[in-house]
Amino acid sequence: MDNATLKVNVNALVKEPCTVTLQIEVPAEEALTVYNKVEKQMAARATHPGFRPGKLPTEILRRQFGKRIAAQASEEIISMAYEAALEKSGYKGKVAGSPKIAEDSQDALYQYGKPFSYNVNIETVPEFPLPEYKGLKIKRFTYEIKDEDIDKQVDYYLQMSVKYEKSEDPAKEDDVLTLSYEAKVPEDITLPDNYTSIVKNEQGWYPMRAPENLPGAMAALLGKKADEECDADVTFPEDYHLEALRGKTLPYHFKIKEIRKQIKPELNEEFVKRFGAKDVANFREMVKMQMDSEMASHVRSAMIGEITDQLFKDLNFALPPKILEQASVEYLGEMIEEEKRKGTSREDITAKKDEMQAEATKKAETGLRQQYLLNAIMKAENIEFTGDDYKMMLNQFARYENNSKKIQQIFREKQENGEMSRFMNNVLMNKLFSRLIELAEVEDTPMKEEKAEDNKAEDKQ
Repeated sequence: MDNATLKVNVNALVKEPCTVTLQIEVPAEEALTVYNKVEKQMAARATHPGFRPGKLPTEILRRQFGKRIAAQASEEIISMAYEAALEKSGYKGKVAGSPKIAEDSQDALYQYGKPFSYNVNIETVPEFPLPEYKGLKIKRFTYEIKDEDIDKQVDYYLQMSVKYEKSEDPAKEDDVLTLSYEAKVPEDITLPDNYTSIVKNEQGWYPMRAPENLPGAMAALLGKKADEECDADVTFPEDYHLEALRGKTLPYHFKIKEIRKQIKPELNEEFVKRFGAKDVANFREMVKMQMDSEMASHVRSAMIGEITDQLFKDLNFALPPKILEQASVEYLGEMIEEEKRKGTSREDITAKKDEMQAEATKKAETGLRQQYLLNAIMKAENIEFTGDDYKMMLNQFARYENNSKKIQQIFREKQENGEMSRFMNNVLMNKLFSRLIELAEVEDTPMKEEKAEDNKAEDKQ
């Protein structure tokens, strides 16, 4: 007997949106068939003085092991009947999260020869009308990579390879200073222990370039030599990562210990061979290809952004309560950890816990609705993770793993740490948005130079 052939009677009781109680009854004959199977399995391995395994009389077997047989039969009936009930009630493939046996059925135990009834609570995937996702009007930015763009990117690689050597010259822009400093901190400002180096440091490196680590210090340090001292007022911006210093101005005293000037490498064959290029011309071509790939990625991201802006507009439908609660808890945990990284005190975090909880719930609602919508479109377009995708996934995992590992071990590890699930989801989302772009009405629009520059700046951060 399998789940498909187990006959059940089921009544689906909708308690609230996305919450259903399945009232399941297994007829006596069906339940007895499962019980007999379990009893037969138990008889084959049961032992009792005076009897060989498998030869124990039924009456002794039931007297000795009856409760155990009934308990195991109950578990199997519940499992098999649940799958059959999902099929019969139309909820197969619509369950969100894990089912839960109802409280009034927690102690349900099969009684020989009688029907078996129990209730199970499930949460279901939301049902909602799909928005019009075909023919969305979007822009596709076109671009041209010019020689001067390549020059700037090549210079960026050179800049990333600079070395610093000790200098006796006055400090100038792009130098790196070794210095000590201390600020006068008002009594009403309390900093976490792991952030005290912001206001006092006996041996710190200070790069002379924007954005400044201590806003306003560079102007005072320019032109100074090693062993010189100076004072400067440092004003922290309103969006500074440490809340206690936002908008505050503190007087600092600096002492320069050492100045190092940058030595920029020359663009020659020796330099470009570090990147696998044959010569400078080949290196420039490689840089152009990389820039083209990055710009194409930005163009695609912009199109996806336009699509999601239209699809996610005014989303509002019921969500599975337990799934929403779990997502809210995860968001709240992330927000608390972020506050700790900013140096927010435990007392301040506790004080705004309700506010953070409300924000976490809102984020969870938004994220879940968006994901359910994308999943629904994916289903409508028959987008699936194929055998070829599976092979690509395993090959990619194997490529970055120790060659001594077997593919089965890699598979198991990636499955356990969730990396496999994330990979599969990324592949499916990539397929989905490729399909939505295909279905869209696309207008080619030249990319403005300032937008292209912004994209390059994002890549360098």
